[in-house]
Amino acid sequence: MKKKCAFLLLLSLLIGACGCGAAARRSESVLTCLIAGHDTAAGNTDVLVLASYDYSDGTITMMQIPRDTYLAAGTWQNKVNQIYPTQYAKSGGQNGRHAAMSELQKQISSALGVRVDTYLSLTYDDVAATVDSIGGVTVELPADFTYTDPASGREVTLPAGQCRLDGVASVAYLRHRAGYENGDLDRLEVQKRFLAAFFRDARRSMSPAAAIALVRR
Repeated sequence: MKKKCAFLLLLSLLIGACGCGAAARRSESVLTCLIAGHDTAAGNTDVLVLASYDYSDGTITMMQIPRDTYLAAGTWQNKVNQIYPTQYAKSGGQNGRHAAMSELQKQISSALGVRVDTYLSLTYDDVAATVDSIGGVTVELPADFTYTDPASGREVTLPAGQCRLDGVASVAYLRHRAGYENGDLDRLEVQKRFLAAFFRDARRSMSPAAAIALVRR
């Protein structure tokens, strides 16, 4: 019961922080949020997830959108991950990020025929800080793992077996794709397993203080 209350507190605070109180007051029982993860080079949204929360039964549904999905939205390759940086370049100014995310939200909503109520925009630093706020995430690695960040040259090496990942190691684990038979599609599977592990560990360590730390991040 305490864990459920803590999660509902986190969700309520997140809804308020995203400015979607009006959406939450609608008669429909489902709130849908577009979660976008940005790279640090071109600003592409290489991670896209539609997350829906059903108030009537407390269930959460998450659907991944592959970054190379074609969507005729006026970008140079017509890929969904390029809508944000293209719109951001057009908008500029202090409202550029919001305008670009709003356009991405609108395009995905139109393409899928799904009402998207709000968005959550994340960077690598946000992901790392979120993981650290719950004390790390435990995953099972099928083999030894090495990832070298292309920008900084920093290398993260992890042994096979059960590993407790901190924020930096989590980002490396999520970004890695070398050696995957199916490239980005296999990386989507890794992301799903990581999300499952994150929610499991977050429930175990959840407290009002941890919930507030997550929302502030």
